[in-house]
Amino acid sequence: MNYLPITGIILRNIYLIRNYMNRLLFVFYWPTLDILMWGFVGKYMQTIQGNDNIQMIFLLSILLWSAFARIGMEVFQSLVEELWSNNIINVFASPLKLSEWIVGTILFVILIFIILMSFLILLVGLFYDVSILSLIKNFIIFSPSLLLAAISIGFLALSIIIYSGIRFIEIAYVIMWTFMPFSGVFYPIETLPLWAQKISYCLPMTYTFIGMRAYVQNQIDSTPYLIKSVILSLVYGTIFLLLFFYMFNKSKDKGLSRLTE
Repeated sequence: MNYLPITGIILRNIYLIRNYMNRLLFVFYWPTLDILMWGFVGKYMQTIQGNDNIQMIFLLSILLWSAFARIGMEVFQSLVEELWSNNIINVFASPLKLSEWIVGTILFVILIFIILMSFLILLVGLFYDVSILSLIKNFIIFSPSLLLAAISIGFLALSIIIYSGIRFIEIAYVIMWTFMPFSGVFYPIETLPLWAQKISYCLPMTYTFIGMRAYVQNQIDSTPYLIKSVILSLVYGTIFLLLFFYMFNKSKDKGLSRLTE
């Protein structure tokens, strides 16, 4: 066996990582996320023995986070598809207005949300012994605030892609999942270190999950938490939407064709 070509392959991959740091980010990101998430889940599990609602809470958490992550990614996935197919110039050189593209994308995202969640709830009904009516009722209560949060953060990812192009697509996916450990999806915020709790209370998703656990576990009115979630989502959504318009205009001035390189 000739070791020179093997060494060449190793060096080529090292040089690719050096020139394309997103690849190195993914190497470290997903294991780090797993350690954080499941470490805190394990810590929380030690405190909830004997809770009759724990299955409902965990299933709702999975459904709600799946809704948030999938919808947030669908917001920028439509732009990613145009980049992958080298169709970005044709789309925005047409009479289509940017505002029309945004509205169409949001309506499509809502349609995907309805179809996906209907399928997942049906799946839960087939495999788990829980009250589907109760699950649907709880999901309807808490999913709208998360849908709004997902769309707002989706515009942050859109802003990065429309300005930086195809090489930063991975960063957009990372953005959506980075919020997971800080949102208290599977455990209370109090499980986190104090510095992480300060980040958590700035996120709209946090209040949805706090409200969900309070309502399902202790029948506490979740309305104040949902109001906080909606207000934060609207504030962030407005900021990120304006950022997207700004980044789009800057990118258009530099040339949209560079986004596919």
